[in-house]
Amino acid sequence: MLMGPPLSYSSPDSLKDRRTSQGAEEFRGQRLFPHTIDYHAYENPCRVLNSMPRTQNISDGFRDVDMKAMATAVDFMAWWLDESSGYVGIPDTRYPVLLFAASKAGWTKLADTMAFMVIPTFSTTATAVWGPSIMPPSGQLVSSIMNQTTVRALYIPSSTIEQCWKCDPDARKKAEEFDCVLFGGGPLAPTVGQKLSELTDLCQMYGSIESGQIPTLVPQPGEWQYLESNPAEECDMQEVEKDSGLYELRTKDLFTPQPTKPGLWQFHSRTVDLIALGTSAKVFPVPMETALQGNPNIACALVVGNARPVIVLIIKPAQSMGDVSKEEFIGKIWPSVVEANVAAPTQGNISRSGVLLTDPAVGFTRTSKGTIAHKKSEALYTAAIDAVFRDGIISDNKSTSAF
Repeated sequence: MLMGPPLSYSSPDSLKDRRTSQGAEEFRGQRLFPHTIDYHAYENPCRVLNSMPRTQNISDGFRDVDMKAMATAVDFMAWWLDESSGYVGIPDTRYPVLLFAASKAGWTKLADTMAFMVIPTFSTTATAVWGPSIMPPSGQLVSSIMNQTTVRALYIPSSTIEQCWKCDPDARKKAEEFDCVLFGGGPLAPTVGQKLSELTDLCQMYGSIESGQIPTLVPQPGEWQYLESNPAEECDMQEVEKDSGLYELRTKDLFTPQPTKPGLWQFHSRTVDLIALGTSAKVFPVPMETALQGNPNIACALVVGNARPVIVLIIKPAQSMGDVSKEEFIGKIWPSVVEANVAAPTQGNISRSGVLLTDPAVGFTRTSKGTIAHKKSEALYTAAIDAVFRDGIISDNKSTSAF
């Protein structure tokens, strides 16, 4: 899509007049992205817009996309859009190219829709580095990118940070070189977050598709787990359940307050993740999973049990565990299971006989941001979960049987 023949310009003078008059700094507030791209394509043609992997193999290195190449691609695609109705393809630089080309081609589908969001001007302060377009995000992928190019900051899902911390033996050394690390998509394992916060500035970001990114204040030292809303936003935290300590933002996201400092909120879980056991006990799996994710012997963990007598824990062992037996593996991770049980009611505690290991050929289903898709992943292990209850299991204090 990006490799079409470049458009020819009538003359350097006319090009300069057209691009400088609309994209120059004095027209800030009146110019569109295509104007700015055209301006820099003339004034700063070698300025790097972003960097892309040459192939799906990170070790093959990266290639820079400069402003001249971007402007040429936008012009070419603007002509292409005049004869086509749409495009669905690999998620990489082609989508921004098509966005700007649609504006240049005169498409007005959303012209009457006004949207406003204040975001950092990343394009003036940093160069975006893309990963392979058809590979899901993972800690191994991020580690490979950091080995190939200089990375000063990260903004990635918490699950990817946890994976990277476990799989990269030089993670600590690399973290010391970061200006900052931003994470979102869910809570970060406390053991990983605490170590990372001692090496660089660590900040949690919060938002959703429906609301966009919610502006929050930069956390103070030692408060990386908490969100503090901008007072000007007049954020309204509403109690969900009396005396439960859980609050929501009408987003199905639940938070707990910092005990001694008003205004700080820690992400807890989502209402849609709530597990209702067959005993009527309610269990939030996310805090339990977060506690488990900090164990270096655990690649990822899934807590399930909806409509079941007790909780079942499904674990994917870390590669470093090799071929150890299930019993030996459970023994190594049991202190983390005990820690996870603290976050659950007694009826929601995990017992040794309620621990399952993933099938290497099946694994877990992932979301687009690399986190575990709870319901889809649970469905993969329905038969194994049923087998746990078929003959009854022994928990810490009682026997439970299937009906």
